[in-house]
Amino acid sequence: GDSAGVYGYATFSDGTSSVIASTDLVVTSLTDSLYAIQGGVSQPAKVNIAFGAIYGCDELVRLEWKVCDLVVASDTAPVFLNLPLPIGLTITSPQARLTSPVDQSSQAPVSVKTSATITATVDYDSGAAADFSLDARTTITLDAASQTCATVLHRTVSMMDNATCSEITVLVAVPWYGLAQNLTLPVVYLKQLYVYATPYPTYSGSSSKGMGTLHKIDCTAHYQHATPAAYAILTDATQYTVTSATSFTSTSPAVISTSGVGLGSRLRGTSVGSATITATWAEALSEPFEVVVTDDEVAISSLQLATNGLSGFDTLTGVTGTTKSTRVQVIFDDGTQFTNFFTRVDWIPTSDLLAFTSSTPTAASISTQGVITLHDNHYEYITMTVISACDSEMMNARTMAANLAAGVGDVDLGNKLGVQFDQAGDTVEVPVRINADGLLKNFQIDIDIDDSVFEAAACDMGAQWTGMWSCTLNDPANKVTIIGNDADSAFSGSELEVAIIYLTVKSSALSPIGGRVVELTQYVNGVGSRADSSVIVAGDGFVNVGQTNARRLSAVRDVRRLQQALQLAAMPQRRQLEASAFATEEIIRLVKTEWQMTSDCDATNDVLGDLDGDGLFTSYDVFAASIVFNGIALNAVSYEALCPVIQLRLNANLDASFGMADLRYLLLTAARKLHFVSNVNTTADAVVAGSTGELGFFVTLRNSEGVAVTSQVGIRAEISYLASESAAVYSVGSTAGTSPTGYWLPH
Repeated sequence: GDSAGVYGYATFSDGTSSVIASTDLVVTSLTDSLYAIQGGVSQPAKVNIAFGAIYGCDELVRLEWKVCDLVVASDTAPVFLNLPLPIGLTITSPQARLTSPVDQSSQAPVSVKTSATITATVDYDSGAAADFSLDARTTITLDAASQTCATVLHRTVSMMDNATCSEITVLVAVPWYGLAQNLTLPVVYLKQLYVYATPYPTYSGSSSKGMGTLHKIDCTAHYQHATPAAYAILTDATQYTVTSATSFTSTSPAVISTSGVGLGSRLRGTSVGSATITATWAEALSEPFEVVVTDDEVAISSLQLATNGLSGFDTLTGVTGTTKSTRVQVIFDDGTQFTNFFTRVDWIPTSDLLAFTSSTPTAASISTQGVITLHDNHYEYITMTVISACDSEMMNARTMAANLAAGVGDVDLGNKLGVQFDQAGDTVEVPVRINADGLLKNFQIDIDIDDSVFEAAACDMGAQWTGMWSCTLNDPANKVTIIGNDADSAFSGSELEVAIIYLTVKSSALSPIGGRVVELTQYVNGVGSRADSSVIVAGDGFVNVGQTNARRLSAVRDVRRLQQALQLAAMPQRRQLEASAFATEEIIRLVKTEWQMTSDCDATNDVLGDLDGDGLFTSYDVFAASIVFNGIALNAVSYEALCPVIQLRLNANLDASFGMADLRYLLLTAARKLHFVSNVNTTADAVVAGSTGELGFFVTLRNSEGVAVTSQVGIRAEISYLASESAAVYSVGSTAGTSPTGYWLPH
């Protein structure tokens, strides 16, 4: 607390005065509210406010002037202790009530406390307050009646084991201030323990339905189950659920058996009869609760089938073998229900109560346990039905689309959600999507259609491809070929849209659409991977179409192109060409160890464009050519150093060099839009000045398979003829006019 210096002054008979040295003064406090500290050579004597000091104003300090241990003079000094006045005492405890340590109400989950902590607070007129709970001036005792039920130690009141009091009165006083106050704490005990049963399994609202009777479940041999609960009522009328710490027993286990403990407890109806159920909690036994089991049936009044994990448009999608579980809500005519039959209804075999059917099990089947398995695409929605095994008229159905998704390296055709294909006006739109788990570099896909039902009317590049691309329609009429190549591609994903095909409906039919993956090359973690040719799995399916005068191709295609433009605008810019984009071990090995040989470079086959020597010309050879092209651009490969055979197969346009035009020519040849020129001959023996002898011009064309082409082809040539004033007459072929220089342009 505060302190004050004490000084002594001596006045002599001659009227003079002098300060008395601190070492000659003895200071004594005349009150417990102050304590004195004697002075020294360099500091005066002091009085300090003591702990517990109270308000006061009086002669509270005595001074003595001693010389040679003799008191020369003495005096007292007034001190005003300006301290706040105590005006009240407040007694509190965090425990609102108590119980005996041996009473069940002290046990979890009720957990009434058996001791209380007392807090005594003194309030002052200044508005301040001080905790006096541990102050030596504070006394905490019990009244006479309470002393038979509890004890006090320091500030803690503890109940006795044999306590029967209904309340405990705590007496608290601070005599120093003349303050006293009492605190009364109620004492409670367990009054009643009883059992109640509700439906099992639980559902929203089940807690309000009592289950004193367990019925037979419809036509089955099984009875209802119930969820028991135990409730404790205390002497102050408060009620607690104590099920979590309770066990239950049955007097007739053959009628009703019990299983589980605590919140996992269950009453299982087993046979007709009655049984008494009792609960034990904290060694207390409940009142008996009687439950009856009867053969009276509760019938199914409602079924509701739902499926877990369907995609948009109620689509069951995934690879072949994908499974989805179902949920079946069963409601009975007594108001009880199974929210989901497949969870917690473990005593009724599914087939005893429910049956399941699929309208198209070859595409999507459903097991006796309600598990749906995807097998194939289907052209219309499939109906899954749950049926009561007791009443075939009681059923509920759910429709869904079966639509396969492509596995890695496979191709998906048509819609991602809903049925695989649908008709819009006179058009069926067929998006083509590739599942590439690496960077997609090259692909060649053949799509097969029935040309008596469809005409392949148009084809657009997909939103997830920006490299070299070609789509060949109607060559032949039942096939669409899509080729893409980009050694610098950074596209990767399970649904890379590379093309959209538009089919115009010619006749009504249920028609197949499928195809084959001819080539698919991707880089996974920097390593090139070329897939074997395979049949399309996810994209193979049927479409049910009919002739219509509704929306035409142009409208359908315009909508799709708008969607594509938005997708492309959101895509990042392609990265610049880098050596790592094409430096695969396979191609570099070919270029370095085989293609650059200048001697002994014999061809292993006669297939033009075949760079990898497998006897086929496909989009993969275009990919190999694009790597060489990039290598030349980066000065990593020299065209002139390559084998003559390789040079010939790269130089598709026969201009004795290799460039982008050749790369494009190779791509279009693989797509059957161009053909290789393998031989050019002329016969001019009959051509003599002034004669009408024929000039023969013969060209041999070979397709991507190396076979000479004789149909569905055309050639154009430019023949230099100096006498341009004479027009050519064609016995075979026709004229396209003349060039700006006057040369003939036969075709």
